[in-house]
Amino acid sequence: MSKDRDRGWTAELRIPWRSLEPLATADGRALPPRDGDEWRIDFSRFNQYKEAPPAKDPGGWAWSPHGVWDSHIPELFTRVRFSTRPVGRQ
Repeated sequence: MSKDRDRGWTAELRIPWRSLEPLATADGRALPPRDGDEWRIDFSRFNQYKEAPPAKDPGGWAWSPHGVWDSHIPELFTRVRFSTRPVGRQ
């Protein structure tokens, strides 16, 4: 086991639209998403190692706190809105 402890993290993802077809077809979502489409996506990370009490290690992080230790509640996931506008422009 590594002795270092994470203090934060960064992720860059590339997911082929084709791999999401089974999910999108079920509720009629467009692939790729259209301008203005909004999806709920869970961005979370769980630790394999958790500090023992009295440490206050949450065991993971989530972009949108769920309020419960369960990552299977889509109603609580972060909303992501797709746009064709370049970032930083109104």
